Amino acid sequence: MLETATIGILISAFFVEFTGFYPGGIVVPVWLSFYVDQPLRILCTVLLSLACLLVYKILRRYFFLYSRRRFIVMLILSVVFTSLFRKFSLSVDFQPIEVQTVGWIVPGLLANTMERQGILITLISMIAVSLTIRLVAVLIL
Repeated sequence: MLETATIGILISAFFVEFTGFYPGGIVVPVWLSFYVDQPLRILCTVLLSLACLLVYKILRRYFFLYSRRRFIVMLILSVVFTSLFRKFSLSVDFQPIEVQTVGWIVPGLLANTMERQGILITLISMIAVSLTIRLVAVLIL
């Protein structure tokens, strides 16, 4: 796992350096690469990111939320939404393991990047880098 994380951070950093696009941050594709075999978990993470982004866009109409404040609000929304999502999903009798999110912070990091560079570019970059990390990790390790 440590080796995969190290390789993943290097791949993410090279991707950002060569393309100028952020795949949700440097560590987001690393975390997502661990769950490539659980697409519902990744989908739930992306949906929570979109929810964070939507609530942020509503809040910024009423508050001055740019730069560091935007980042903090995204992370707080991520933790709150992930907590609510996990609490709600635990109350459901039948819940496959994939119906969860990847971490507490990952949706917020992803939402923050979506706000900065756009949803489509972020998602395409995230998928490409996550799959590349997984492929390289499987081939090397």
